[in-house]
Amino acid sequence: FVFHSNGKTMSIGPALAFSVAICAINAFQAGAYLIAACIGLLSILWPFVKLVLLAFAWRAGPRVFSLQKRDGLLRFLDEYGKWSLIDTWLGILALACYRLGWKSKTSDATFFVDPQPNLPFFTFVGASVLGLILGHLASGYHRHAMETEEAKHMDSAVVAPRSLCFYAPWRIGL
Repeated sequence: FVFHSNGKTMSIGPALAFSVAICAINAFQAGAYLIAACIGLLSILWPFVKLVLLAFAWRAGPRVFSLQKRDGLLRFLDEYGKWSLIDTWLGILALACYRLGWKSKTSDATFFVDPQPNLPFFTFVGASVLGLILGHLASGYHRHAMETEEAKHMDSAVVAPRSLCFYAPWRIGL
């Protein structure tokens, strides 16, 4: 908060906590239940579910998770995982909405709320981008695995298919 009066300026802050969870709680308390549910499911729960599913697809072998099921899961995560970037846009929109000001008509007094994004906001954006990168890496290794598996079906003496982590560059050639 920035107060200005009689030629003097005083700043107080950071004075407000701002997060996705607080947005969901505020929406629920305001009676906007659908918005609160969407924020809770899509902005809070979905990123964790997406990362757990990516880790499962990365580590699970074909005996546990068939190649076709892994293909379907990775396609689903690739198509719908991109919606995580909307959270970044909503965060920027919310920061802009909290940017408020007041100016007195009778004196030089002003009051201004100037939200500043800090490390948690940038960490959130970075995590969203990292989730997309991990999804693309998993899809790329899956395509490589599928090509390798097709070649293996031609030669039955080669061992059975493996989990995606087997195809990572630090493992190839071992």
